[in-house]
Amino acid sequence: MRTKAVFNSSVETLRRYVATRFPLRLYLPCALLLVTAGLAGGRRLDAMGLAGAGLLAWNLLLQFRLLDDLSDLEHDRRAHPDRVLCQMSSLGAARVLLGVCGVVNLGLVAAQPGPPHRLDGFLLLCAAALLWYACLRAALPDRVLGAHAILVKYPVFVYLVSGDGRGGWPLGLAMAVVYLCFSLYEVRHDLLLHSVPGAAIARRIALGAFAVVAALMTLTLIHAGTTVLVVHGVLSGGGALLLYGGSARRRPFASPDGSYAVFLLGWAVLLNFLLGVRP
Repeated sequence: MRTKAVFNSSVETLRRYVATRFPLRLYLPCALLLVTAGLAGGRRLDAMGLAGAGLLAWNLLLQFRLLDDLSDLEHDRRAHPDRVLCQMSSLGAARVLLGVCGVVNLGLVAAQPGPPHRLDGFLLLCAAALLWYACLRAALPDRVLGAHAILVKYPVFVYLVSGDGRGGWPLGLAMAVVYLCFSLYEVRHDLLLHSVPGAAIARRIALGAFAVVAALMTLTLIHAGTTVLVVHGVLSGGGALLLYGGSARRRPFASPDGSYAVFLLGWAVLLNFLLGVRP
């Protein structure tokens, strides 16, 4: 009976963790962004393949969200003692969940048809993340550089979700859009990062990179038809103005409840790009 009570308590604790640190309303748009980017640069998917890509995107986000929280536990115990992991007497259940996520993702990546090197990419990503939290993060004390270094995992997610296919320019541009979305969100959402010297420069670089990527997308879509090009111009130009105008405000994309407007913009750009490269 005691074993059953402990199990039920662990399940309830993990449920509360997922509800508070991995809410559907915030991470579903992120998973959709990753899948759309992967489709723009990867293979065509049937219904089963699309479901697998969505599950992989979702589970990758959960795995690395949990890894990040476990690695930041000492800081969170001081700054955010109300968080679920900080209140757990034992982290065994959380570590088991992390292991399960890793094994499931390993299976999902391995099950994809096409070149096997994506499995190597997933294993390298996991190793790099563990190495980062173990020692590399401490060796790179600059908060802005550190934040942008860890965001590299998101375009890698796109690469993993894309499966086999032509890759090349479409995949690279889609990965760049995803990276810039997370970069622009992070530098505005994280108030500590926002106040660090160099954050404003990083934001301007990201905005310039967004303009360059949008221009390269235009070249890729040059034969896609007038409608796609016009929509791309409106989304890219309007998005650039929104991002530039928002950069003068303190938190343009992060309301107290965690608005992800920048991801909505990125998804719209990627969806139109997908329709253009996949007529």
